[in-house]
Amino acid sequence: MTDAQGGYTIPDVPGCVYRVTAELAGFKSIAREAPVTANAVAKTDFRLEVGSVSETVTVEGVSPLV
Repeated sequence: MTDAQGGYTIPDVPGCVYRVTAELAGFKSIAREAPVTANAVAKTDFRLEVGSVSETVTVEGVSPLV
């Protein structure tokens, strides 16, 4: 969740490239790559577009070895 200005913080994460996704009911979800480095502030802006309500179901399975 964001604050009143749309900002958010995630403290104490290791530096690397993260995939950040923004989603809200009634809007299309969007994802961006966000590089994070030590002792720096990473900023990734999003602009949500109006979309239809949808549902995603992911099913994963592994066949047992015979």
